[in-house]
Amino acid sequence: MRLTCRVLPPVLFLTFGWAHAAPAGGCEPAPEVKQALEELSQKSRDMKYAERLAFQRPKLEALVAQHPREIAAHRRYFQLIRSEFSEELAGLRARYQKQGAERPGDAVSVYLAGFALSDYNTPESIRLLETAKSLDPAFAWPYYSLTTPYGSGKYADRSRAADHIATYFRLCPDSVDGYAQWHLARFGAPAVQVAMAKRLRERLGVERDPKILAEYATLWALEFRLRPIPEHDQLRKQVAEDLQRLESDNPKPDAEWFEFLKNGYKQSGATRETLTALDDRLLREFPGAPEALSILQERFRKDHPDPKAEDSAEAWEAHARLSIEATERWMAQFPKETYLRGSLFFLMEGLPSIPRDRVAAAAEDTLLVNEERWGPNPNRRLSTAAFYLKNKMQAARAAELVESARPLMEKQWRRDLERDTLTDDDLKDTRKWQNFSKQRWLEHTLRAYALAGRTEDVRRLKPQLEGEPPQDRDQVSKHWWNLALLASTEGRQADALAYYQSAIHARPKPPNRVRGRVDDPLLDEARALWTELGGTEVAWNLWSKPKELSKELAEGRWERPTKQVKPFDLTALDGKTWTLKALEGKTLLINLWATWCGPCRDELPKFQKLYDRLKSRPEISVFTFNIDDEFGLVQPFMKENNYSFPVLGAYSYVNSLLDGIGIPQNWIVDAAGKWQWQQLGFDRFEPDWEASMTAKIESVRSSK
Repeated sequence: MRLTCRVLPPVLFLTFGWAHAAPAGGCEPAPEVKQALEELSQKSRDMKYAERLAFQRPKLEALVAQHPREIAAHRRYFQLIRSEFSEELAGLRARYQKQGAERPGDAVSVYLAGFALSDYNTPESIRLLETAKSLDPAFAWPYYSLTTPYGSGKYADRSRAADHIATYFRLCPDSVDGYAQWHLARFGAPAVQVAMAKRLRERLGVERDPKILAEYATLWALEFRLRPIPEHDQLRKQVAEDLQRLESDNPKPDAEWFEFLKNGYKQSGATRETLTALDDRLLREFPGAPEALSILQERFRKDHPDPKAEDSAEAWEAHARLSIEATERWMAQFPKETYLRGSLFFLMEGLPSIPRDRVAAAAEDTLLVNEERWGPNPNRRLSTAAFYLKNKMQAARAAELVESARPLMEKQWRRDLERDTLTDDDLKDTRKWQNFSKQRWLEHTLRAYALAGRTEDVRRLKPQLEGEPPQDRDQVSKHWWNLALLASTEGRQADALAYYQSAIHARPKPPNRVRGRVDDPLLDEARALWTELGGTEVAWNLWSKPKELSKELAEGRWERPTKQVKPFDLTALDGKTWTLKALEGKTLLINLWATWCGPCRDELPKFQKLYDRLKSRPEISVFTFNIDDEFGLVQPFMKENNYSFPVLGAYSYVNSLLDGIGIPQNWIVDAAGKWQWQQLGFDRFEPDWEASMTAKIESVRSSK
């Protein structure tokens, strides 16, 4: 149960800012286009998936036809086709290419041709975007789009990315586009970021539109990143002054506004009483808003914290029942929040005392409502099938679900591999995930066909199941397990036992104790077959005893990094400067985290205990890299949780080192400054996390 948060760039298709007259293809859409796009989002927000597509597509096509030189309309339409009508994407690209070829002297047409080829034929896309730049050096969109391929991936050139984002903000100084801001934080020179923050504060000082004033969140994020940490107390006073004005500048605040104010008050260092009062007001005035649900869930977690990993199954069941009652109340109060149905199913599935038919109804309700809202989802279909198969019920329905999931999975696999910006490491990770998905699909399909008695369909799966084991060590055990299932289905029980043993030996360790119980279906299946064939307990213990783990398997979730840490010069929350050079001779444990990351919040209490255990050892240094884009939230978070481990503001540093970031991460760097190990994610049920982490640190120290 390794949980991670993925740090992704904002998914935005428009440059939002202040309304002013702009030429076609300028920094912002024309007022009527901007209004049309905003209305399109608002009106379709609560529609079902099919209804939403049927509504959005003709509206966008009409908008593009009416405003053929408005970049924002084209980008929004292209994104819709790419995400929802991918079978038509080649034709749309061809139309943009034709238009660009017919108008080689028109910067807008050439830009759109280059934009349409992004991630598909990147060299040609870059050539066209560079051409659009030369045709009109004051045209901002080519600079915006070129930051992406130059920023990461196969064609990365960070110095060019920095140049392009600087030029974009010179041409569009009022832009608060989320994607541009993300690039600015990653590549922008300090002088560019300082100028952007100054300009933004000046403009916000004369604005009165609440939609625009909400961009104080962008301003505060910039200022906390740019100002030295010793000046943050003074900056918090400035945020408090900003909030005094903002409280009176919006006579009709909505729930989003209250959430924005609360975020600001946190950064201003406001008391818990002030924040609670804001929450109480939001709950009174907007009881059905998603922000209200977040408050209720946060309060529930505080009043009813999860049991500890070592607690009994009874303690976990009691907590699950409380959680089910709360979730059912929230579902009634917030019917549009479809994810609550998935939470309910997850909670009910883990309680054996709840009738399985009732859980099955929850599973089908979750699947139906979520697909009606968000569209077909192969993973959700496989998860529903897995429930039926685990409980040996509704074989026909399970088979229907796995069969319908496969074409959806293959469509996504094709899209993933179509991207020509993937580096060798990206390609390796993508194929690893696809292989894992295939093994999972094969397992569920094999079980569904066997449970339904569809022997001919089982035989048709055989070519996909047999062959050489996967190269990825994480998938080898699943490969042998699937072969064991196949052999058992075909009546080759001796073969099945051999495959079961290989599967047991190939896994790094048995499953952890989860929610007070150990669930080990691999061992249970093998033992049932062993007993069926007349095997004795003594022989079973000999047969099933794991071999001594190979060095590779013993590494578990630790992986060798493909990069090396760069020299850093970062400031901690206490104002102390940390450099890699000054840490030479020490073994380093570095944790990457953010305040908004749930698995990070689960891991940090354990990390604090580990820090307390190791902080007195001079040969080891334990600290963290925080990657919050709103760094002003970090100090209040540390104070609220009584954490004392060192926190270095590393948003720009980590983004400059890694193209994609999953958190939490733990890094171990040896005394020579070489990055030796990397561990992604947090398993809340891992036994004695602190001891295993300490052992890994000691293994690096002893190997020098």
